Amino acid sequence: CPVPGSFLDVNVIPVAEMDRRRMDTRTQMSGTPVCLRNLAVLVLVLVRVGSEEVLVPPTNVHINGSELTWTPGLVQDGVTYSVSYLYESVWEPVPKCDHTSLTTCHLNKTRSVSECFRLRVRATRFSLESEPVEACSSHGSVCSPEVHLSAGPCSLTVLLSKNHSLFDENADHATHVIYFGAEGEELKEQEDASKPFRNLEVGRRYCAKVQFQLFGKAFGPASCEQCEVIPEQIPGGPNQKVIITMLVLVFLLVSLGVGVSYVLIYRQERIKRFLQPPCTIPEFFQEPLLEQTTPILPPPEESYDVVLSMIPMELGGD
Repeated sequence: CPVPGSFLDVNVIPVAEMDRRRMDTRTQMSGTPVCLRNLAVLVLVLVRVGSEEVLVPPTNVHINGSELTWTPGLVQDGVTYSVSYLYESVWEPVPKCDHTSLTTCHLNKTRSVSECFRLRVRATRFSLESEPVEACSSHGSVCSPEVHLSAGPCSLTVLLSKNHSLFDENADHATHVIYFGAEGEELKEQEDASKPFRNLEVGRRYCAKVQFQLFGKAFGPASCEQCEVIPEQIPGGPNQKVIITMLVLVFLLVSLGVGVSYVLIYRQERIKRFLQPPCTIPEFFQEPLLEQTTPILPPPEESYDVVLSMIPMELGGD
């Protein structure tokens, strides 16, 4: 069966032109012999395969302890994965995880590689290679920081801690490096990691990742990218009007308490006099006293002798 010359030049046909010709071919196949129909379908498949210049890289490349995992792309048939680590500015292959069909790599089986190395994974299929994807740490470890994000009105704060063995051993030679940016944009390194990011657009998602830096060089895998939506107000918190109302009520209650305490302490006598009923003499005190009185008798007289002199007597004499 003769083959149309236009189907042979597969490197020149764009994808859009290929789709248009495929539709034209389908409309013309009703009166075409079976051998030509099958050959045309085969050539279309070859054109489609030849148009794939980039292999989809793996996603969710995470390292947790000594275990490296990733998610394969849409195409899995014939795809292998190669893991490499950065050693003295050169990416070296991990022997146990080179051209493997698995989606995991256990670093404890490789003596020369540990979780403190920066790792990346690349997909390979026939002669095609994907872009390498660097691994990130899904949880804090001895070589990766633990990161939390706190979103506020028009601001985002990256919460970090220096309670880590890396800071204990290296003091000020160990620092945090924050990469920050809007979702979908390239994250840029930030100079000051101690201040929150302000004047952010409300309703937009902003992302950040953090990596250790030791003696001015990147150390260990970075944390996985985390994103938060910037809210109009603090999630779950009261709005501004409620806060102002509560502050006014608290101020009034405090002022009332101070006033009552002052009155009770410094105006107590005046309050007692004000609350004291008027002084009146009871009626039974105003009645005349009875005229019957009991006579007072003088004390009885007692008889006594007056001693003019005293003569002592000798004991035992005549």
